[in-house]
Amino acid sequence: MKIGITGSKGFIGQNLLKYLHNNHIDCVELDSALLDSFSKQEISHIVHLAAKTSVQDSFDNIPLFLESNVTLTAKVLDFAVKIGASVTLFSTYGYYPSNNIASPYHLTKEFSEQLAFFYYQKFGLPINILRLASVYGAGQKKGHLIPTILEQVLNPEIKEIVVKSLSSKRVYTDVRDVVRFILTSCQHREGFHINYAGNSEFHSVEELIQKSLLISGSSKPYKEMFSDEQDLILSTLEKNATIKNSFPWTPLYSLDEGLNHLIGCMQQS
Repeated sequence: MKIGITGSKGFIGQNLLKYLHNNHIDCVELDSALLDSFSKQEISHIVHLAAKTSVQDSFDNIPLFLESNVTLTAKVLDFAVKIGASVTLFSTYGYYPSNNIASPYHLTKEFSEQLAFFYYQKFGLPINILRLASVYGAGQKKGHLIPTILEQVLNPEIKEIVVKSLSSKRVYTDVRDVVRFILTSCQHREGFHINYAGNSEFHSVEELIQKSLLISGSSKPYKEMFSDEQDLILSTLEKNATIKNSFPWTPLYSLDEGLNHLIGCMQQS
């Protein structure tokens, strides 16, 4: 089996590519703008990772997010039908069928899931949708929550940790587990399935900080900027956490284990 990957330069894509190369699994990095040039590569499964992901940025440029997340998805699905490949498509925990869409970004993920189901119904395209919980790990860019916290925890020049909200709760998934989930999805290439890449363990931002301080052996005060911030997507995350996956996968790494690994990597670099 040869795996085609869009978005291979991104955080998850780089971790996936490294694993595939290290384990001598045949793969090709797809240029989303030149998909037809890969039509003779004998690709049997496409992992579609390319997307715009910033919730805040999506409010400022809705057309760009529609182009990057919906139109591009349609092009990838078209290409998959053309070459006879199955697809793993990435969605978000923040979307759950409801009348309360949290942002334009989440709206594009709803559109993408509906597109995927259309292609399955009309063209028989096998699709696995992975709704990811908050992913973290080596190589994640600054600006995301866990890198932001760890930078403040580990930098001796920073005397106080500041976050937007201490009470906001999420499920956190180590990128190594996500890579395992992707590979499992590549082996199940029939039908249409929606899967949840996470577990039922919810952790607040305050817990993240406390765990990070304990693991790193640090001691710093911390505060939040918006104590009354309303968590608009917690209910959708809770609903997604009840999804029963269509193929066997459970996370190997707890949040403590993942943070310990990541902090170790950061301290060595």
